Amino acid sequence: MTLFALLIIMAIERVTTKSKQFHIATLCQQYFSFLRDKNLIKDEVSHLTAIAIAAVPAIVIYAVFWWVPLLIEFVIILVVLWVCIGCPVTRATYKKYLAAANREDFEACALHSISFGNQGGKLDNVGKQLVLVNYRQYVSVVIFFVLTGVAGLVFYSIIKELSLQTKQQEQRIEDKTPTDTILFILDWIPVRITTFGFLVVGHFSNAFSYWLTVLMTPGIQSYDALGLVAKAAEDVSECNTVIDEPLQLVKLVKRNLVFILMLTALGTMVGLVR
Repeated sequence: MTLFALLIIMAIERVTTKSKQFHIATLCQQYFSFLRDKNLIKDEVSHLTAIAIAAVPAIVIYAVFWWVPLLIEFVIILVVLWVCIGCPVTRATYKKYLAAANREDFEACALHSISFGNQGGKLDNVGKQLVLVNYRQYVSVVIFFVLTGVAGLVFYSIIKELSLQTKQQEQRIEDKTPTDTILFILDWIPVRITTFGFLVVGHFSNAFSYWLTVLMTPGIQSYDALGLVAKAAEDVSECNTVIDEPLQLVKLVKRNLVFILMLTALGTMVGLVR
């Protein structure tokens, strides 16, 4: 059922344009606003508060699955996956970035890159940021769904959005918040799985030493780990950093997503994945 649900949602996500009102970011923003209006949380949350905020919806979904028929459970799985995967706003912004790059409007490129999280608008870092964005919006969603089910995916997605929205609200983009620590822990294994995929679908010999560095450096941040291995696996040293490097790295992460789905299919065949 896991693989079947993933294939359905990936197909739907590719051929349709999802409204941002039905994306996890918007729903989480409404959820966080409700909690603040009720004075249940403050602007800056602690580790335990962040865990509680994410755990309540995850526990509710887990409990619901005990009572609903299998068909309703499958429908809920599809809805949650569809809500959590991808981001229509980021996709639209990336297209605007490419259009600006093609007409060599580098100032517009920098502004568009800031919109999808590229701190400071440095064009040299656009490729790495796109790797992180793709990981957070696609690969990590798939990995958490496969390894932990819908409840685990909901928990991860809420922590991810809480980390981002808390920093934006407090204008602490470069500072580390308690939620960032939780997100780092949650990302630790999926990031290593993702970077291993880069080896398989990219230049294995070029990237293997970098992957070992990531593996042997437990404290390396997800952004740095993903970017380091991705750039080595795709060998973008000779690429134009404004347009060629981002395009090449996006192709790499798309191949890697297919690889993760193939691993899921193999796991399904041997009974490791439900």
